[in-house]
Amino acid sequence: MPVVTAAVTALIDKLPVSLFTQLNEYAADMVRERRVRRLVAILEKVDVLASERGLSEEQMHKLADHVGLPWLEKATLHDDADLQAAWANLFVAITTDSDAALHATYVSILDGLNSMDCKVLEHIVSNGIVQDEEQELVLTPLADEEICRAMSDNSYGIDKIQISIENLVRQGCLVRSSPAPMKPELSVYGGLLQVISATALGINFYSAASGVDLSSIAPVLNPEQLRDRLGVVDVTSRSRTGAAVVLASSIRAGL
Repeated sequence: MPVVTAAVTALIDKLPVSLFTQLNEYAADMVRERRVRRLVAILEKVDVLASERGLSEEQMHKLADHVGLPWLEKATLHDDADLQAAWANLFVAITTDSDAALHATYVSILDGLNSMDCKVLEHIVSNGIVQDEEQELVLTPLADEEICRAMSDNSYGIDKIQISIENLVRQGCLVRSSPAPMKPELSVYGGLLQVISATALGINFYSAASGVDLSSIAPVLNPEQLRDRLGVVDVTSRSRTGAAVVLASSIRAGL
């Protein structure tokens, strides 16, 4: 046993049991205080969002225990401002949506994401959906090389982007054509056909956690432009193909 460990063990053995109780209570109080502060910060954001959207208290219904309690537990664990904003947006979305089927799923997804994951999902959704002339949302696939190149220009590490993509695939927010190597710059990468798309779940979750109306970010393309977007496009020594997935029935313009 290391000397330090032995010394600490010997000291602990001499402590009265009542002191352990006091230390446990003190530690619990500190954690509770931090979580209350985070909850206050998130609810302040909720209040601002509700005011901006003209929502009254009556329009925001109470959450079922199986949704509200996990939201409360998970949301108050995060100090990251971007994640707190996402938890606030999600609260507004699920308290104003009458269809509760996916609420618990959204809470579970956000609990499994970090702020980098949220940025990657935002990039993929923002660049991967368009509208046809009838204003139906159409999902267009992206090459992950395109995603890595575009986001790495903003000082995001390629490895971290790839890790986020894999996590978002695990969460059901993205789907890929085949596994990708961790290092996109490897020569073997050029021979792989890599296509990534957001799923209907991922797009609806993004809308809920960001507060973004999907129709406001999806450009309207005429038939020729749409065919261009969905056709074969050369991308640095390889090509990508992708059949469109029309999501008018499964993707809502916000909740």
